[in-house]
Amino acid sequence: MTSKLTPLDIQRLAYSRFLYDEGVVYSLRPAPLSSTAVLSFHDAVENFLGLAAQFLGVEVSPKVQFIEYWGQLKPTVLPGKGAMNTLNSVRVALKHHGVFPSAQTVEQSRASVLNFFTAATPMVFGIEFDAISMTGLVTQEETAQLLRDAQTHADEGDWVHAMAGLRLALEALLERYARPRELRHVDSPFAFGPRINSRRLHELERGTMAEQEMGKAVEVAVATQRAIQVVSLGIDFPSYIRFTWLTPRVDAYGDGSRRYYPTAQEEAVTGQDYSWALNFVIESALQASRADEVLELVSTRATHNWNSQFDRTSQERFVMRSWEGPAT
Repeated sequence: MTSKLTPLDIQRLAYSRFLYDEGVVYSLRPAPLSSTAVLSFHDAVENFLGLAAQFLGVEVSPKVQFIEYWGQLKPTVLPGKGAMNTLNSVRVALKHHGVFPSAQTVEQSRASVLNFFTAATPMVFGIEFDAISMTGLVTQEETAQLLRDAQTHADEGDWVHAMAGLRLALEALLERYARPRELRHVDSPFAFGPRINSRRLHELERGTMAEQEMGKAVEVAVATQRAIQVVSLGIDFPSYIRFTWLTPRVDAYGDGSRRYYPTAQEEAVTGQDYSWALNFVIESALQASRADEVLELVSTRATHNWNSQFDRTSQERFVMRSWEGPAT
C-alpha cells in the first residue's frame, strides 16, 4: 500500500503531523492559551480523515460531519471513535461557546489524538505515524536535506546535535534567499547589502579606540542586516531569537568542516525543545517560499534587460520618457 502514496498524499500526511506537533507545543502553554491545542489536534485529525477517504476511494458528502467519517469509510473500521467524538465536543464547546478546556482535558486530547494516529496511519496508509516526515512540506532542497539529517540525530536522542542541524537548516534557508544561485546579473532583493565579515570584528576590538567604535558600528550593521532578512521573509522575529538561544551556532572552517561548542544551556535542550524548533524551521520555510515568485520575476527581468543591453541585433532599447500627468 505504501507504493500507492503520491507525493501530494505524503505532503498532506506531513501536514497532519505538523498540525499535531503544533498542538503539542500549544498544549505546553499556560491556560487559556493551551486551549489552542484542541483546535490544532482537531484540524490534524480532520485533514487525515479527508485524505483517508480520498486514498481509499470512498465517496463522502461534501458536507460530511467530523464524526460521520467513522461510518462512511467502511469497510475500513477506524479506531478511536469515542475519543474523537469527545475531542469534537471539546472543540465545539471552545470555538462556539467559549468554554475553555481544563489542563487535564487538553492533555487527554493530546493522548487520544496520538493513539488515533498511531493505530489509524498503518491501517489506512501502510506506514507508521512516526515515519511521517514533516520535511515533506519544505520545498527548499538544502534546508529539507538538513532537516532530514537532523532528524537522524533526534531519533537517537542526541538533541543538541539535532538542534545544530536545525540551526544549519535555517541558515541555509536565509542564505538561499540572500544569495540565490538563479540571480546572475543583479543582487538579491533579500540581501540588504553585501555580506559583512563579522570575524573582522575581533581585529577591530583589539585596535585603536576609533577602530573599536567602528567595530561597534559593524556589529550593529551585522545584527540589523540579519533582522531585516528574517522579517522580510515573513519569519516571526521573536521566535527567531528564541531559536538562536536554543540552538548552537555552527561555524564553518577552512578545511570544509563545520564545528560548534555547545554551552551548558544548549546541552540541556529536550525533545520538546527540538519539536518546537523543528516546527519553527518548517514554518519559516513555508513563509519564505512566498519569495520564490519574487526571485523568479527578478531573475527573468534582469536577464532580459541584460541581454537586450548587449545584443546589437535587439530592437529593444532603453528610451527616456517624461511623466506629464494623466493621459490626454
